[in-house]
Amino acid sequence: MDLSIALNSPRNDSYLTQFEFLSADGTPRNLEDLITSFMFLQIFGGHLGIPIILLTTALSKTIQRRPILTSFLITWVIYTMCYTLLLYTGTQTGPEPPIELCILQAALIYGAPVMTSAAGLAFVLHLWLSLRTGTPERWHMLLLLTTPYLLFVAFSITMGVTGSLNPETISRSQGLYCSTSLPMANAPPALTALIMSTVIVFQTLVCIRLYRHRRAFQNMARPNVGGTPLDLFVRVGMFGAYSFLAIIACISFWAASGSDLPYFIIASLPTAAFFIFGMHADLLRAWGITAAARFIFRAFRCRSRSETSKSRTPPNPYSFNNSRRRGVVDDPHGDFLQMDAISDNGSRETVQIVKIY
Repeated sequence: MDLSIALNSPRNDSYLTQFEFLSADGTPRNLEDLITSFMFLQIFGGHLGIPIILLTTALSKTIQRRPILTSFLITWVIYTMCYTLLLYTGTQTGPEPPIELCILQAALIYGAPVMTSAAGLAFVLHLWLSLRTGTPERWHMLLLLTTPYLLFVAFSITMGVTGSLNPETISRSQGLYCSTSLPMANAPPALTALIMSTVIVFQTLVCIRLYRHRRAFQNMARPNVGGTPLDLFVRVGMFGAYSFLAIIACISFWAASGSDLPYFIIASLPTAAFFIFGMHADLLRAWGITAAARFIFRAFRCRSRSETSKSRTPPNPYSFNNSRRRGVVDDPHGDFLQMDAISDNGSRETVQIVKIY
């Protein structure tokens, strides 16, 4: 069925946040599927998956996560709450929500993306500083932890006050959440895109740093460190890919493209965060997924082991049998394991294995 988009702005301005989906004959497009998909993606990651990660790390004595990562995950829980406020209050469909509730949600959804993007930048900055200089200074940590929430409060209050002074610009016209048609609503997406561009820059620097240590990752035995080097690179790559998608969504909102794609992108971000940071080996073991996989594929694994035992493995220049360890620094609450190893040829190399992912 052919579709058209009818703009529904109090000022007759063509803002993406103020359109109503209409079919070619003028009847409303079936928003139920769009709302269901949008809310499912939000809730599955932000209010189901990520809280499970946080609860597991809080109750486990062996699974540790740095405060910067915990804070990053918490921002996604808040992010989801902002976008599902109408759903939880029973005003997602039907008559327009009370204007006070609509103003509140409109204020929150303009602060939430800035908060999560700033938390992502803080996370990547912390990882980059850890790779370069070790554990960042305390004031660095305090700044990285508090800035996202300060930005969230600042933008939410600003948009809330502005919406209260201009209530006629606030509505739930697009069916998903309340928003405003004021021109200043373009500022949060623009700032979010700028922050995410910076995130990609530092992610690139982190990848370069990890690539330079690829031989150490491949050759060195890694006690008490979950996962494999490939897992680490996959997580960094997925994080970078979704950072790029977030920029696309911000540009689409700013340019009023009229596409559904940016809505699905912003809805899938909490779920993406859950899969990126919830697929770590220690979490999979704690949830019993690793044990279940071993049980299911036991026959295949046994056959693989028998074939591997017949082949001769060359000596590992950085294994614990072929190197003399001068010192191992393994802080269970730290971001990396550092080892000074001397190989058979007498060369000495200091290796840092990132554990933050």
